[in-house]
Amino acid sequence: VALFALAVLGVLWSDVSWAGRLRSLSPYLKLLAVPLLIVQFRRSANGRWVLIGFLASCVALLIASTLTALFPSELSRFAKSPGIAVKDRISQSTMFLIAAFGFIYISLDSFRRSDRRWFVVAALLAAAFLLNIMFVSTSRTIILSIPIVGLVLLFCMFRQYRWHALLGSIAAVAVVSALIWQTSSETRRRVLKIGQEIDAYSASDARTSAGERIEFFEGA
Repeated sequence: VALFALAVLGVLWSDVSWAGRLRSLSPYLKLLAVPLLIVQFRRSANGRWVLIGFLASCVALLIASTLTALFPSELSRFAKSPGIAVKDRISQSTMFLIAAFGFIYISLDSFRRSDRRWFVVAALLAAAFLLNIMFVSTSRTIILSIPIVGLVLLFCMFRQYRWHALLGSIAAVAVVSALIWQTSSETRRRVLKIGQEIDAYSASDARTSAGERIEFFEGA
């Protein structure tokens, strides 16, 4: 609700017609459905099925993404590009990021309940989603979002797990991140390109993705 209110305030200083301003608000109307859905399914015994349905659909998309990335020539007609089955790179990696941390939570919760089967299955699925993000559908936005989402997850689990479990998880994430940085040239290229685009924007006012973000934040 607060984000939608912020969007409404944002169009007040726009220099387009009121019809254009109202059209620009249409994507933000989806945000208003979020609190209503949260209230509805928080009181419903079927709320867990919403999460299960989302995770199951993400697993299906992960399989499609992996197959089209491994066999791009044979399966090109089933995907927009190798590894990107539907929508675009950012949308797919965003869903995969949510699914990855969802399975991380399930894995840790299964470990707490001594359910070894789901602990292993959920951990492997979380790893598969993160590997896809880093090697197939790499997005700078998502790479920068991973630490933020990770901190939120650790905060949510703070009262449920012991310190040594949380510290072990942080250490494991640090090791895996270092390995991915060393092995994924695409991840390194996209992250290092941020600095290059900022330098180009500062030196010659070149139109770059990172430069446009700086312009946006300065204008805001």
